[in-house]
Amino acid sequence: MTLKEIKLLAAPTARGDANFSMSEADIRECLAAEVSRHGDFPPEFEYSAARAGLLLKHGIYSKRGLLPSRRGGWFRAIKQCYRNAHESVATDPGRYVLVEGYVWSYSLGHIPHAWFIDRLDPGLALDPTLGPSRKCFYFGLPIRFRHAVERILNSRYYGPVLADASIYDGTTPLENVIEKL
Repeated sequence: MTLKEIKLLAAPTARGDANFSMSEADIRECLAAEVSRHGDFPPEFEYSAARAGLLLKHGIYSKRGLLPSRRGGWFRAIKQCYRNAHESVATDPGRYVLVEGYVWSYSLGHIPHAWFIDRLDPGLALDPTLGPSRKCFYFGLPIRFRHAVERILNSRYYGPVLADASIYDGTTPLENVIEKL
């Protein structure tokens, strides 16, 4: 276990969150470790290593940004990151891009998550779900909004596009899933 992974498992403190930092290299190291543990996953969690590999190859690193002002506010339902991100992008899909991957914070460790970015500044993650006081670092895959909408219509729920096995078995071409920035 790396020093960063040990830090992620440590009990949260108010001071720890303020001092917590994850560089892109640190995050890539954590994802590479997940890929290398591929054989340790039970079959039902096998896609976790495949997702980490996909993120390593095509993912983008972002730091937390401030949500821009928006008339009517942003979608902020608790524990509904996929819905919040999707509905936020739906307000202006020409400007915003849905992103799925992992978020790292001192108090949460790393968890699967969804957020969105502004095409004009993809280095800043816009996250309406997690509270603004939490210091977070993001690494994810920009998702084509049309693909996300089709998935929601077919499955009838807001959920992770990256959990779709057809992305990993080649049934769904990556160019249909990944949004080019």
